[in-house]
Amino acid sequence: MSKVAIVKADPQHVGPAVTRVLELSDCASRFTPGLKVVVKPNLITDNPDYIARGANTSIPVLETLLGMLADAKCVVTVGESEVGTSVQGRRLAQTVHYMDLDNLCKRYGATFANFTEDRKVHVPVNGLHFKAFDLSYRQAEAELVITIPKVKTHKYASMTCSLKNMYGMIPESRRVIYHRWLGKAIVDINTVFQGRLITLVDGMTAMEGNGPVYGDPVEMNMLLASQDLVASDTICAQLIGLDPRYIDHLQLAERRGLGSSR
Repeated sequence: MSKVAIVKADPQHVGPAVTRVLELSDCASRFTPGLKVVVKPNLITDNPDYIARGANTSIPVLETLLGMLADAKCVVTVGESEVGTSVQGRRLAQTVHYMDLDNLCKRYGATFANFTEDRKVHVPVNGLHFKAFDLSYRQAEAELVITIPKVKTHKYASMTCSLKNMYGMIPESRRVIYHRWLGKAIVDINTVFQGRLITLVDGMTAMEGNGPVYGDPVEMNMLLASQDLVASDTICAQLIGLDPRYIDHLQLAERRGLGSSR
C-alpha cells in the first residue's frame, strides 16, 4: 500500500497535527513557490446546526493548510460547487458567509471560488461513463488539488471520504442526475486529476448513521494524509467498521489504477 500518515490531534490545538501529518505523508514536499493549488473542502451544508455538528470541513484544519501553502508561496484557490437548486439545495454563498471563508482566504493570500459560476473549460476524460467534463478554468489549470474530506457514512455511496469529496468538483449544481452512475462518476472526476491529487482527511468529527448531513457526530480526533486516495479511503473505511470490498467507487477506483488498497 502507498504511504498513509495518521496522526491523533488535540481538538483544541489542531494545527501541529495538520503540519505533522502532511510532512509524514510527504504531501508537504509538493508545496513549491508559484504552484497553482486548488483546495477542495467538504462544504455540504449551509445550516449552522449541521455545521456545528461537524458536517463541513473544520476551519482549524483548513486554516493550518492555508498557512502552510502561504509559507510555501503557492497560488491558492479554495473552491466548492453549488448543489441543488435555488429553491432546494445548499446555498454556497450562505455557507461562505457563515463560516467566514472569504476573510479566511484573504488572510492567507488565497481566493475563494464558486466553481459553478466560473468560466468553464471543456476537459476530456477517458472515463468509465463520462467522455468530458465542463470544469472551472481554475480547476483545469490546477497543478495540485488538495481534497479535505470528512469521514462520513453516505446514504448512496456507503462512505464519503477522499474520492467521494472530489465529486463536488463537478460544477453542475444538479449533479444528482448522475447518481445512477455515481460510482463511475466519482472515478471519472478523480481520473481527470490523476497525478495532481493529495488528500488531507479531516477526521476530527466523523459522522455515522444518516450521512452525509443528518447523521450522528463521532469524535475521532484524527487526521490522515496521503498521495494515494484509494489507500487513504481504504484505511478510513476500516477505521469506521466498513468493508472496503463492498464500497463500489473504491473498488472501481483501484481497478482504474487510481491507487492501491494493498
